[in-house]
Parts: sequence; structure tokens; C-alpha cells
Amino acid sequence: MKMLISYIYCNQGGVTSVIKQRMPVLLKNGWTVDMAFMVDNGGKSDLLRSGVQNVDIFGTNFKENINRLLGSNKYDLHVIFDTPDLVQSIDYYRKIKVIFEIHTPIIDTIKGYSPAIINKSDSIFVPSTWSKNTILQFLPSLHTDLIKVVPNIIEIGIFNREGDFYILPQTMLWVGKLADYKNWIEAIKIGATFLEQQPLWNFLAVTGGLNKEDYVVRTLNEFIDHDRINNFRWLHNINQIEMGKLYRGISRSGGFLISTSRAESFCLVIHEAMRCGVPVISTRVGPIDELIQDQVNGLLYNLGNISECLEKCNLYLNTDFRASVIATLEQALSPYDQHYLEKIYLDEINRVMAL
Repeated sequence: MKMLISYIYCNQGGVTSVIKQRMPVLLKNGWTVDMAFMVDNGGKSDLLRSGVQNVDIFGTNFKENINRLLGSNKYDLHVIFDTPDLVQSIDYYRKIKVIFEIHTPIIDTIKGYSPAIINKSDSIFVPSTWSKNTILQFLPSLHTDLIKVVPNIIEIGIFNREGDFYILPQTMLWVGKLADYKNWIEAIKIGATFLEQQPLWNFLAVTGGLNKEDYVVRTLNEFIDHDRINNFRWLHNINQIEMGKLYRGISRSGGFLISTSRAESFCLVIHEAMRCGVPVISTRVGPIDELIQDQVNGLLYNLGNISECLEKCNLYLNTDFRASVIATLEQALSPYDQHYLEKIYLDEINRVMAL
């Protein structure tokens, strides 16, 4: 069986992380996977290492080249991530099953999707119940029975507490792309202010995708203005193996992860960090409060309330409280067991192929 997966951006994280962590179960069950993107932002080589057979970067002729691949008659399934324009082609290739995946948490993007087009899919995968409910709220004419909740898989061979780790000083960590919905400006302000109050700590930003020059300058200037530039570190396009080591290093340093997003549909970063024993403080957005219970297995704060976030960050300076949170992480993640989620994913793939 052969699958084509199509998406716009070939990043290290985000959708490409979702795909990479599905690859073991796909390969084990006999699938061959090709991928096609419009833009390569540094993720191609990592996908090939994960077992994807071919990764094409098509640029401006993206849709035309996707149609050419589909016309080759070598694919049994076409999986489309957040690119509804590609669904329009399925009338011409009806023998190829189509799964449309909605991973964006951005409401304005969801509102722009055409239910008439997406309803042509054989199934619609979303990563959380929050996503399904939100999508139906704004696109009520979507066929409800098409929408299946298929949570993202976290590969425990990579994201765990026991593997190799980097030796780090006490560090506040932020991971994401410099996109507006990731709310990176708020993260930088929180980090710089926290370091001003805790001068022995460090702030580490790990980013993916493309970084605009003015964004980089604004980030650096925030730490310069707080006179904490020597405590600021920045890594870009880190692969999953290295991210696992980094998370474990953060955990052993006494540090924590901060998530400042305005919207999330699942938040792989939080799941991966928690698997590695990293306590988290996050905004109350999307499905995050389904995973994190405030002051039990993590900390939550209200979006935009920087002072509240800083107060919550200070709770992790209490080693007993921090240890109590870490002790609850395994139980909090139990509904997201890798093998259970692999079965859900594979069962849904098989259901579509049997239609």
C-alpha cells in the first residue's frame, strides 16, 4: 500500500513532527510513504531519515505537480494536511482514498475552509475533541460522521525520561515557530523579566521554520533591554533526537517549559516535554486544560496576563512543588499511550481503505 502526504511547509516541527512519529507504525504495517510540499524550511532530510521514501518540494507549481503524482496511479491513499485546495482534485482520482487532516487551531483559517469541498473527503482527521467541536461550531455543514478524533502519537523511544541528556543550567524553555498564534513576543517578555528577577537562570528559545529578520531583532532587543542577553540562548531547527536530549536536560536542570500560544489544537511540544519529565506552564487555550490540571500536573495562566504567568513560574522555584508536579506527569499522559494511539490511527486508516 502506498500513501502520498501533502502539505505546504516542510518544517522540522509541527505537521512534520506528527508525520515522523506516525512513521514507525506505518512502516510496520506495510505502508510506503511519499510526501510533497510547496516549501522546504529545513525538514526534508529529517523526514527521509524517518523512513519517508520520497520528499518532493514543488514550489509555485505545487497543485499541478500533486495532480501529476496522483495521475501516476501508484497511490492508494492521499492524506492532505490543512490545504483544502488539494481536495478539489479528488473527483478526477476517485479510486484514491482521501483523508483531509485539520491541525490548524487558527479560527480565521478554519472559517475560510469550504465545507462543500472538504465533504468530498473519505474522512476528516483532527487531533483533539476540542478541534472537532470548534470546527463544527464554525463549519456546521461539515458531515459530522466524517470527522474522527485521531490524537497525535508521541514516540516514547525518543521522548522519555531515561535517555541521554544535555547538561544545562537552570533554564526556562520555549519551543515554537515565530508565528503570531504562538505568541512568541509574550514568551520573550516573560523570559526576559523572569531572568531579571532570577539572574542565575537562563532562557532558551528553540525555533523552527523561517525566522523573519525583524522578529529576530525584536527578540534580541528584549533581552538586551533587560540587560539579560548573556543568559539568553537560541537554537534553530533541532531534530527530534536532539529535542529529546534537550528536554531531559531541562528536566534535570530544575527547569521548566513555558507555552504562550494563543491557540493550540493538540500541542506536541507540551506532550513531548512532559514525557521527558519537564513541568509545564501554559496558556489556557484549546485542549490544554484537558491535559493540564492547574497546580496538580502543571500550571496554567490566562493569555496575556504576564504578571500572573511570572507568579506561576515562581512556583517552580519551590523544589517540593516542582517534584510533586513531575510525579503526576505519567498519570496525566496515560490516555495518550503510544501503542493505544497507534491503534486508533491504524484502525482509522484501515476503515477508510475498506470504504
